[in-house]
Amino acid sequence: MESALSALIDAEEHITSVRDAGWGYQNLKDNMVTAKRKFIGRDPGQVEAKLDTYGPNRNFVEGMVEIVRTTLYYELEDQDYAGVLRITAEISSLKTLAFTVSDTIEIVEEREIDYEKQGIDTEEARIKLEAGRIAFEEERYREADGLLTQALVELDEAKVEAERSESVALLGKNFFMRYWWQILAILIVGALLARPAVKEIRKRRALKKLPELKQELKTTEDMLVKAQIACFKERKMSQDTYKARHNKYIKRIGEIKRQIPVFEAIAAGVKSTKMKEKKKGVLVVKK
Repeated sequence: MESALSALIDAEEHITSVRDAGWGYQNLKDNMVTAKRKFIGRDPGQVEAKLDTYGPNRNFVEGMVEIVRTTLYYELEDQDYAGVLRITAEISSLKTLAFTVSDTIEIVEEREIDYEKQGIDTEEARIKLEAGRIAFEEERYREADGLLTQALVELDEAKVEAERSESVALLGKNFFMRYWWQILAILIVGALLARPAVKEIRKRRALKKLPELKQELKTTEDMLVKAQIACFKERKMSQDTYKARHNKYIKRIGEIKRQIPVFEAIAAGVKSTKMKEKKKGVLVVKK
Protein backbone atom coordinates (compact mmCIF):
# COMPACT_ATOMS: atom_id res chain seq x y z
CA MET A 1 0.00 0.00 0.00
CA GLU A 2 2.77 2.44 0.93
CA SER A 3 4.61 1.88 -2.34
CA ALA A 4 1.39 2.43 -4.30
CA LEU A 5 0.69 5.69 -2.44
CA SER A 6 4.26 6.89 -2.99
CA ALA A 7 3.97 6.04 -6.69
CA LEU A 8 0.74 8.04 -6.93
CA ILE A 9 2.34 11.10 -5.36
CA ASP A 10 5.30 10.85 -7.75
CA ALA A 11 2.95 10.43 -10.72
CA GLU A 12 1.08 13.59 -9.70
CA GLU A 13 4.38 15.47 -9.83
CA HIS A 14 5.17 13.97 -13.25
CA ILE A 15 1.85 15.21 -14.63
CA THR A 16 2.45 18.65 -13.13
CA SER A 17 5.85 18.86 -14.83
CA VAL A 18 4.30 17.99 -18.22
CA ARG A 19 1.52 20.54 -17.67
CA ASP A 20 3.97 23.25 -16.62
CA ALA A 21 6.01 22.59 -19.77
CA GLY A 22 2.92 23.55 -21.76
CA TRP A 23 2.30 20.13 -23.30
CA GLY A 24 -0.88 18.04 -23.49
CA TYR A 25 -1.54 15.95 -20.41
CA GLN A 26 -5.21 14.91 -20.68
CA ASN A 27 -4.39 11.24 -21.22
CA LEU A 28 -1.99 11.27 -18.28
CA LYS A 29 -4.69 12.91 -16.18
CA ASP A 30 -7.25 10.25 -17.16
CA ASN A 31 -4.79 7.48 -16.26
CA MET A 32 -4.14 9.16 -12.92
CA VAL A 33 -7.85 9.22 -12.09
CA THR A 34 -8.06 5.49 -12.84
CA ALA A 35 -5.04 4.80 -10.63
CA LYS A 36 -6.59 6.76 -7.75
CA ARG A 37 -9.83 4.82 -8.07
CA LYS A 38 -7.89 1.56 -7.95
CA PHE A 39 -6.11 2.71 -4.79
CA ILE A 40 -9.34 3.59 -2.94
CA GLY A 41 -11.49 0.77 -4.29
CA ARG A 42 -15.28 0.57 -4.26
CA ASP A 43 -15.70 1.39 -0.58
CA PRO A 44 -14.12 4.78 0.18
CA GLY A 45 -15.44 4.57 3.72
CA GLN A 46 -12.82 1.99 4.68
CA VAL A 47 -10.00 4.30 3.60
CA GLU A 48 -11.67 7.38 5.05
CA ALA A 49 -11.88 5.71 8.47
CA LYS A 50 -8.06 5.40 8.49
CA LEU A 51 -7.17 8.89 7.20
CA ASP A 52 -5.22 9.77 10.35
CA THR A 53 -2.80 6.89 9.66
CA TYR A 54 -1.57 8.54 6.45
CA GLY A 55 0.22 11.36 8.31
CA PRO A 56 1.48 14.10 5.97
CA ASN A 57 -0.25 12.39 3.03
CA ARG A 58 -3.68 12.68 4.63
CA ASN A 59 -4.86 15.51 2.34
CA PHE A 60 -3.70 13.63 -0.75
CA VAL A 61 -5.59 10.48 0.27
CA GLU A 62 -8.63 12.52 1.28
CA GLY A 63 -8.66 14.02 -2.19
CA MET A 64 -8.68 10.53 -3.74
CA VAL A 65 -11.58 9.53 -1.48
CA GLU A 66 -13.53 12.55 -2.73
CA ILE A 67 -12.84 11.54 -6.35
CA VAL A 68 -14.28 8.07 -5.71
CA ARG A 69 -17.31 9.48 -3.88
CA THR A 70 -18.17 11.62 -6.92
CA THR A 71 -17.54 8.77 -9.38
CA LEU A 72 -20.46 7.06 -11.07
CA TYR A 73 -21.00 3.51 -9.89
CA TYR A 74 -20.10 1.86 -13.19
CA GLU A 75 -16.78 3.75 -13.28
CA LEU A 76 -15.64 2.48 -9.89
CA GLU A 77 -12.58 0.19 -9.73
CA ASP A 78 -11.72 -2.73 -7.47
CA GLN A 79 -8.93 -1.98 -5.03
CA ASP A 80 -5.76 -3.02 -6.87
CA TYR A 81 -2.38 -1.76 -5.66
CA ALA A 82 -0.55 -3.70 -8.39
CA GLY A 83 -2.73 -1.92 -10.94
CA VAL A 84 -1.82 1.41 -9.33
CA LEU A 85 1.89 0.65 -9.69
CA ARG A 86 1.43 -0.41 -13.31
CA ILE A 87 -0.45 2.78 -14.27
CA THR A 88 1.89 5.12 -12.38
CA ALA A 89 4.90 3.45 -14.01
CA GLU A 90 3.31 4.17 -17.39
CA ILE A 91 2.76 7.81 -16.40
CA SER A 92 6.41 8.09 -15.36
CA SER A 93 7.54 6.53 -18.64
CA LEU A 94 5.38 8.87 -20.74
CA LYS A 95 6.58 11.93 -18.80
CA THR A 96 10.21 11.00 -19.50
CA LEU A 97 9.37 10.30 -23.13
CA ALA A 98 7.59 13.66 -23.48
CA PHE A 99 10.74 15.54 -22.43
CA THR A 100 12.88 13.34 -24.69
CA VAL A 101 10.62 13.95 -27.68
CA SER A 102 10.60 17.69 -27.04
CA ASP A 103 14.41 17.74 -27.13
CA THR A 104 14.45 15.54 -30.24
CA ILE A 105 12.12 17.92 -32.07
CA GLU A 106 14.61 20.74 -31.51
CA ILE A 107 17.50 18.56 -32.70
CA VAL A 108 15.67 17.51 -35.88
CA GLU A 109 14.56 21.09 -36.60
CA GLU A 110 18.10 22.48 -36.26
CA ARG A 111 19.63 19.68 -38.36
CA GLU A 112 16.97 20.00 -41.06
CA ILE A 113 17.52 23.75 -41.36
CA ASP A 114 21.30 23.29 -41.47
CA TYR A 115 21.13 20.60 -44.17
CA GLU A 116 18.67 22.62 -46.25
CA LYS A 117 21.09 25.55 -46.22
CA GLN A 118 23.73 23.16 -47.56
CA GLY A 119 21.45 22.31 -50.46
CA ILE A 120 20.61 18.82 -49.16
CA ASP A 121 17.14 17.47 -49.99
CA THR A 122 15.32 17.27 -46.62
CA GLU A 123 11.75 16.90 -47.89
CA GLU A 124 11.16 13.36 -46.54
CA ALA A 125 12.64 14.26 -43.16
CA ARG A 126 10.51 17.41 -43.02
CA ILE A 127 7.36 15.35 -43.56
CA LYS A 128 8.32 13.01 -40.71
CA LEU A 129 9.18 16.00 -38.51
CA GLU A 130 5.80 17.61 -39.07
CA ALA A 131 3.97 14.33 -38.40
CA GLY A 132 6.04 13.85 -35.25
CA ARG A 133 5.25 17.36 -34.07
CA ILE A 134 1.50 16.76 -34.56
CA ALA A 135 1.68 13.43 -32.72
CA PHE A 136 3.50 15.17 -29.85
CA GLU A 137 0.85 17.89 -29.63
CA GLU A 138 -1.85 15.20 -29.52
CA GLU A 139 -0.09 13.34 -26.65
CA ARG A 140 0.88 10.39 -28.86
CA TYR A 141 4.38 10.48 -27.42
CA ARG A 142 5.54 7.01 -28.51
CA GLU A 143 4.37 7.57 -32.07
CA ALA A 144 6.07 10.98 -32.08
CA ASP A 145 9.31 9.41 -30.88
CA GLY A 146 9.23 6.86 -33.70
CA LEU A 147 8.51 9.48 -36.36
CA LEU A 148 11.30 11.74 -35.16
CA THR A 149 13.74 8.84 -35.12
CA GLN A 150 12.78 8.17 -38.75
CA ALA A 151 13.31 11.86 -39.52
CA LEU A 152 16.86 11.68 -38.15
CA VAL A 153 17.53 8.59 -40.27
CA GLU A 154 16.15 10.38 -43.35
CA LEU A 155 18.44 13.34 -42.68
CA ASP A 156 21.52 11.15 -42.24
CA GLU A 157 20.74 9.26 -45.45
CA ALA A 158 20.15 12.53 -47.33
CA LYS A 159 23.52 13.87 -46.16
CA VAL A 160 25.32 10.68 -47.18
CA GLU A 161 23.63 10.79 -50.58
CA ALA A 162 24.59 14.46 -51.02
CA GLU A 163 28.22 13.73 -50.16
CA ARG A 164 28.25 10.76 -52.56
CA SER A 165 26.78 12.92 -55.30
CA GLU A 166 29.38 15.59 -54.68
CA SER A 167 32.19 13.02 -54.98
CA VAL A 168 30.75 11.68 -58.20
CA ALA A 169 30.48 15.23 -59.54
CA LEU A 170 34.14 15.91 -58.82
CA LEU A 171 35.22 12.66 -60.46
CA GLY A 172 33.16 13.41 -63.53
CA LYS A 173 34.40 16.96 -64.00
CA ASN A 174 37.27 16.02 -66.30
CA PHE A 175 35.05 13.62 -68.21
CA PHE A 176 32.57 16.42 -68.86
CA MET A 177 35.29 18.71 -70.16
CA ARG A 178 36.31 16.07 -72.70
CA TYR A 179 32.83 15.08 -73.87
CA TRP A 180 30.86 18.24 -73.20
CA TRP A 181 28.93 18.31 -76.46
CA GLN A 182 27.75 14.69 -76.19
CA ILE A 183 26.68 15.32 -72.60
CA LEU A 184 24.91 18.52 -73.60
CA ALA A 185 22.88 16.58 -76.15
CA ILE A 186 21.90 14.03 -73.51
CA LEU A 187 20.89 16.81 -71.10
CA ILE A 188 18.63 18.39 -73.68
CA VAL A 189 16.87 15.10 -74.32
CA GLY A 190 16.65 14.47 -70.59
CA ALA A 191 15.06 17.87 -69.99
CA LEU A 192 12.39 17.09 -72.54
CA LEU A 193 11.62 13.77 -70.84
CA ALA A 194 11.92 14.93 -67.24
CA ARG A 195 8.56 16.65 -66.93
CA PRO A 196 6.37 13.65 -67.79
CA ALA A 197 8.61 11.44 -65.65
CA VAL A 198 8.19 13.70 -62.62
CA LYS A 199 4.48 13.87 -63.23
CA GLU A 200 4.27 10.08 -63.31
CA ILE A 201 6.19 9.81 -60.02
CA ARG A 202 3.85 12.29 -58.34
CA LYS A 203 0.88 10.37 -59.70
CA ARG A 204 2.18 7.07 -58.30
CA ARG A 205 2.83 8.64 -54.91
CA ALA A 206 -0.67 10.10 -54.88
CA LEU A 207 -2.22 6.73 -55.78
CA LYS A 208 -0.30 5.15 -52.91
CA LYS A 209 -1.22 7.90 -50.43
CA LEU A 210 -4.96 8.07 -51.20
CA PRO A 211 -5.96 4.65 -49.74
CA GLU A 212 -3.94 5.42 -46.61
CA LEU A 213 -5.71 8.75 -46.11
CA LYS A 214 -9.15 7.26 -46.75
CA GLN A 215 -8.50 4.43 -44.30
CA GLU A 216 -7.25 6.90 -41.68
CA LEU A 217 -10.36 9.04 -42.26
CA LYS A 218 -12.66 6.05 -41.72
CA THR A 219 -10.75 4.96 -38.62
CA THR A 220 -10.81 8.45 -37.12
CA GLU A 221 -14.54 8.85 -37.82
CA ASP A 222 -15.19 5.46 -36.20
CA MET A 223 -13.17 6.53 -33.14
CA LEU A 224 -15.24 9.72 -32.91
CA VAL A 225 -18.48 7.72 -33.01
CA LYS A 226 -17.17 5.32 -30.35
CA ALA A 227 -16.23 8.26 -28.14
CA GLN A 228 -19.76 9.71 -28.54
CA ILE A 229 -21.32 6.38 -27.61
CA ALA A 230 -19.00 5.95 -24.62
CA CYS A 231 -19.79 9.44 -23.34
CA PHE A 232 -23.49 10.03 -24.11
CA LYS A 233 -24.96 6.54 -24.33
CA GLU A 234 -22.88 4.20 -22.18
CA ARG A 235 -21.70 6.96 -19.79
CA LYS A 236 -18.24 5.38 -19.57
CA MET A 237 -16.33 8.51 -20.52
CA SER A 238 -16.18 11.88 -18.75
CA GLN A 239 -17.25 15.06 -20.53
CA ASP A 240 -13.71 16.50 -20.30
CA THR A 241 -12.16 13.42 -21.87
CA TYR A 242 -14.79 13.40 -24.62
CA LYS A 243 -14.24 17.08 -25.43
CA ALA A 244 -10.48 16.59 -25.69
CA ARG A 245 -10.83 13.56 -27.97
CA HIS A 246 -13.63 15.17 -30.00
CA ASN A 247 -11.46 18.22 -30.76
CA LYS A 248 -8.49 16.01 -31.67
CA TYR A 249 -10.54 13.78 -34.01
CA ILE A 250 -12.37 16.69 -35.68
CA LYS A 251 -9.07 18.46 -36.31
CA ARG A 252 -7.52 15.39 -37.96
CA ILE A 253 -10.68 14.65 -40.00
CA GLY A 254 -10.57 18.20 -41.36
CA GLU A 255 -6.90 17.85 -42.31
CA ILE A 256 -7.52 14.58 -44.14
CA LYS A 257 -10.57 15.92 -46.01
CA ARG A 258 -8.48 18.84 -47.24
CA GLN A 259 -5.68 16.55 -48.40
CA ILE A 260 -7.78 13.93 -50.23
CA PRO A 261 -8.98 16.23 -53.10
CA VAL A 262 -5.42 17.38 -53.70
CA PHE A 263 -4.06 13.83 -54.04
CA GLU A 264 -7.09 12.83 -56.15
CA ALA A 265 -6.31 15.63 -58.58
CA ILE A 266 -2.68 14.58 -58.83
CA ALA A 267 -3.64 10.93 -59.27
CA ALA A 268 -6.08 11.91 -62.02
CA GLY A 269 -3.24 13.56 -63.93
CA VAL A 270 -4.70 17.06 -63.94
CA LYS A 271 -2.48 19.15 -66.20
CA SER A 272 -2.89 22.45 -64.40
CA THR A 273 -3.79 22.38 -60.73
CA LYS A 274 -4.34 25.53 -58.84
CA MET A 275 -5.16 25.01 -55.19
CA LYS A 276 -6.31 27.75 -52.93
CA GLU A 277 -7.77 27.70 -49.49
CA LYS A 278 -11.15 29.28 -49.05
CA LYS A 279 -12.07 31.12 -45.88
CA LYS A 280 -13.76 27.99 -44.57
CA GLY A 281 -10.53 26.04 -44.99
CA VAL A 282 -11.61 23.81 -47.92
CA LEU A 283 -9.06 23.11 -50.61
CA VAL A 284 -10.43 23.58 -54.14
CA VAL A 285 -8.74 21.97 -57.11
CA LYS A 286 -9.23 23.77 -60.40
CA LYS A 287 -8.61 22.07 -63.71
